[in-house]
Parts: sequence; C-alpha cells; structure tokens
Amino acid sequence: MNKLLKASLDKYEAQKSEAIAHLEILFNNSVGIGEHTDILAEIDKWVNNLSQAEENLKTIKEYVGDR
Repeated sequence: MNKLLKASLDKYEAQKSEAIAHLEILFNNSVGIGEHTDILAEIDKWVNNLSQAEENLKTIKEYVGDR
C-alpha cells in the first residue's frame, strides 16, 4: 500500500476512534465532565468529527481505493 494512502487512512481512522471515545464518555459517564461544560455542544462537536472522518474515509476508498 502506498505510504501516503496508508497515512491518510490511519489519520481518519484515528479521528474516528477519538470521536467515538469522546461520545462514549459523554453518553455513558457525563459525571466526569465539568459542571459548566455545554454537553450538547460537545456531543455536536464529536458527532461532526465522527461524520467528517467517516466521510473522508469513504471518499478516499471510493476514489483511490484502500490498496
């Protein structure tokens, strides 16, 4: 596999994993989050990050492949 392609796929997979981890914390352990945090804004932020990472992976695989 081309190293730049692999690096790109790895980057978006890592962003996806990070977003999922944050969302799991927000949904399952919101007690650990500071009192003044806008939880809905944080959820929105991480859902958008997850969607963007998934879209980027889909685009690369569709147009370049995952060779």
